Amino acid sequence: ANGFFSVIIQKEKSIMIAVDKTRTFPLFYINDKNDFIISDDCSFLKDNYKNILNEVNIDEFLSIGHVMGKETLLQNIFQVQAGEYLIIDHNSLIKNFYLDYLTKKISTKNFSELKLEFLDILRDLIQRFIKFANGRQIVIPLSGGYDSRLIASLLRQANYDNVFCYTYGRKNTYEVIRSEKVAKKLNYNWLFIEYNLQTIDQNYPQNNKFQEFYKFASNYTSTFHMQDYFAVKYLHDNKIIDNDA
Repeated sequence: ANGFFSVIIQKEKSIMIAVDKTRTFPLFYINDKNDFIISDDCSFLKDNYKNILNEVNIDEFLSIGHVMGKETLLQNIFQVQAGEYLIIDHNSLIKNFYLDYLTKKISTKNFSELKLEFLDILRDLIQRFIKFANGRQIVIPLSGGYDSRLIASLLRQANYDNVFCYTYGRKNTYEVIRSEKVAKKLNYNWLFIEYNLQTIDQNYPQNNKFQEFYKFASNYTSTFHMQDYFAVKYLHDNKIIDNDA
């Protein structure tokens, strides 16, 4: 299975649940003697099934910024891990990984062969991405680094025109100067959003949208990434990007 997904399949008295290779849409579960409860919202499970915090997992979270394996910050609530599927059948629980990032394969190909193979993978990836976008606007947080530049360059190579690039932060930094040059070279629209007291609401922790975001993005398993949040909110609130981008 490729792409990003979460899936729940019920057949008679058996249920299979799985998430994609990067756990894009997390699934959580409670497994007790009588019930197997599944949700994509850890807060829902916490509020409705009176779950309390796990003290050991709290220490782990504070040390590394997330909890390990199937654990969450809550007792008796677990997560389906990236590349994992679960089968519940007659009160038994079977868990397996359909993908493991640790490989034991050894390649005997030379650098030139590996380079060509890698380029084929990238072109295939971008074609799948374009098929998924289906003409919709693609919005790229373009930085001075390689990753976002590679995506933008591959989209230009594939002649995908409906692309919008943005960069955020402080004025005249390396990131801003480099990303503007790249967007101009690729002939993509580009916008810089300066982070200052005007663009960042100082009362954002009390904002309902922010509270929805951090609950969704953390789900009692990891710290959430908030660096992009203010820029994306600015683009959305000012109708700079399409609603279905």
